[in-house]
Amino acid sequence: MSQDSRGSEFQGSWSLHEELCSVLTLLEKSETSQILPTEVEDSILKLEKLTKKISVRNTFSDNEELEEIPTNDLRFLLLPALLGFFTLKVRNEDRLELLKRTEIYFNDFLRRLSQLGFAETEDGRRSTDDGSEECDEGPAMSAVTRRELKIRRYVFLINRRIHSRQNRRFKERIQLRDKIAQLHTGSLEDSTKADEETRREVYLAELKYWQLQTVD
Repeated sequence: MSQDSRGSEFQGSWSLHEELCSVLTLLEKSETSQILPTEVEDSILKLEKLTKKISVRNTFSDNEELEEIPTNDLRFLLLPALLGFFTLKVRNEDRLELLKRTEIYFNDFLRRLSQLGFAETEDGRRSTDDGSEECDEGPAMSAVTRRELKIRRYVFLINRRIHSRQNRRFKERIQLRDKIAQLHTGSLEDSTKADEETRREVYLAELKYWQLQTVD
């Protein structure tokens, strides 16, 4: 590849990265203040255009590992998760359709991470405890009553498990947000830290954060 070609490819990648950063800046704003419907629509359009450009560039392939993806391209893995986030904020559209569209985006994001061998969440592992253990019901209890008790026990165990996992994921998300903020701050205070290793650590932490966010 010629020097001109490499320079053109770098400029193209950097331009796409700047477009994504503009959306991420708005995302940060949404944590402290309400974003306008027009901002939501603009962000969705930007993300859709970015997705098409990334697809045309063949940035990702089905048979590559996470370690093989260049650091500057890692953030583009967030595109479907971000599309899902902003889709949920759309107003004046059929809510069910929006939820279906969001689910498609989130599932696409999680599927892509799974293909890359990204760290699995707890939800990826099945539990053998299905709440179907026999209770000390006594001989006089009818079959219908026994079944109702089993169903109630099962629902109770599932709800408890979900609540426990959500609490753990919430705490982990908070820790990841703090880590991302610290890495960003450290890079700004000392430019020597803003190397590829630091940026890669930031981007991987962002992917993990959104993995937990979309699961919930």
